[in-house]
Amino acid sequence: AIGYGMVLLDGNVVNINRLKKLNISRVDKLFKLLPVAPLYGDVQIRFADWIRQLPHYDQSKWTCTSEQQEEKVTVAIQNRVEVIRSEHVRFISELARYNNEIITKKQFELNDQRAKELTEMAQQGIKLLTSWTTAVMELYSWKLLHPTNEYDNKECPKDAEAYERVSLVE
Repeated sequence: AIGYGMVLLDGNVVNINRLKKLNISRVDKLFKLLPVAPLYGDVQIRFADWIRQLPHYDQSKWTCTSEQQEEKVTVAIQNRVEVIRSEHVRFISELARYNNEIITKKQFELNDQRAKELTEMAQQGIKLLTSWTTAVMELYSWKLLHPTNEYDNKECPKDAEAYERVSLVE
């Protein structure tokens, strides 16, 4: 939404480089962190491509669009899997603690404090599932924009279709 809003704002009347309420360096850091975003289904956008098309594009203010930055962008699922695994273990441990507490006590007393703790835990679980789903979608989107080729992956045939090049692991 931020990238799309910037495209809509920047034009003949408004120069986004001169807007005082828009902190371009913060937006640039965000676009460096998440260079690709799913737009709809299997359609993705690269924020750097949108930024380059702005009428008042200033390369000195947008480090996320530099060629060196694009070479540095490598999204490895192994790095994200470790984070997801540690979050999962921590959450399951907490859930098991509550479960054991309920099972071991013959009469489980549900007071306001306990209900609040359980509600917060359920919300935390939903937030974790949402963040994990988002991470998978972002990685999937990145992979669709960066298919392999016969030079990067020796197992890739020269006449491979686009979907085959995406599914081959580098």
